[in-house]
Amino acid sequence: MYIFIENSVIHNFELVPLVFELSLRLRPLPLRCSHSDCASRNIIKHGKGRRKNIPDVQRYLCKTCGRTFCDRAGTPYYWKHYPAQIILTCLDLFYNLNTPIRKQARLVPQVPRSPSHRTVMRWQRDFALFSTRLKDTKLDSSPTWRGDECYLRLGGRRVYQHAVLDSESRAVLSSLLVRRKSQYEAEAVIQWAHERTERFPKVFISDSNAAFGAALENLGLEKTVTHEVVNHSDGFRNPRGYDTNLIERFWGTFTEWYENPSFRGFKTWENTHRYCETFDIYYNFIRPHSSLTLDGKPATPADTAGFKHAGCWSTLIGWMRNNLS
Repeated sequence: MYIFIENSVIHNFELVPLVFELSLRLRPLPLRCSHSDCASRNIIKHGKGRRKNIPDVQRYLCKTCGRTFCDRAGTPYYWKHYPAQIILTCLDLFYNLNTPIRKQARLVPQVPRSPSHRTVMRWQRDFALFSTRLKDTKLDSSPTWRGDECYLRLGGRRVYQHAVLDSESRAVLSSLLVRRKSQYEAEAVIQWAHERTERFPKVFISDSNAAFGAALENLGLEKTVTHEVVNHSDGFRNPRGYDTNLIERFWGTFTEWYENPSFRGFKTWENTHRYCETFDIYYNFIRPHSSLTLDGKPATPADTAGFKHAGCWSTLIGWMRNNLS
């Protein structure tokens, strides 16, 4: 469910009741107590709490621990005074349409007061912190993986983004932002993909970077995993028919977002690392892949990898609140 923006202007007061209604529908109902040391399912309604720009929020009482919480607890819009639809629309504008944060603030309808660009920036930061809990979610994988690294600029310095991509589902199994490209970084990203999928591949495809070959050897996989090297100087396909086209296409999507001049670049390591992790989550769980279908409909890589709660921000947030501490 989206609000369609025409001519980059949605300051229409007739949209306010619709936004309120959509916000109520997008609130995932709690199935258990939001306090991690309790997590009881014995909860009842307990009045409502006021917010500035949205209708009153339903509160709940846990009959086990005696504490109260609202229906936004455990979500990235907890303690936010704006409708969930507006917050999720800004997330889509940031990760899908590459819209600058200041422009996002101008596009938000007045309900009754538009947020500042700093408020929108906090929304992005809080969601990035919330969504990183998905980075270890178990995913199925095919016997063929692709590994590569991408050169980036961070505050005027050279950094590298390592990634391992599954050939069948197109899911990013692991990614890591590092300051160099050596055997140890390649070994870490392969090991993380193994922990997430609980298996090693039969075929690992990479470019001529020797770090991945040394990492496979150091992990003791040189006899069980076939390492296929694709030398880009001889083309993007080796004599046995293996290529790196899929992961190079992923880097095209990633760098188009990362190097958007409207963002004015990333300047701090902490924020860059966090937002890169969140982009991988958006790529795996929200963004439909053009070559993937499930039941005749466009599917996300996570859908193809066996995760049944992907494709929608609100569905994903509801699953995270009730299943991840």
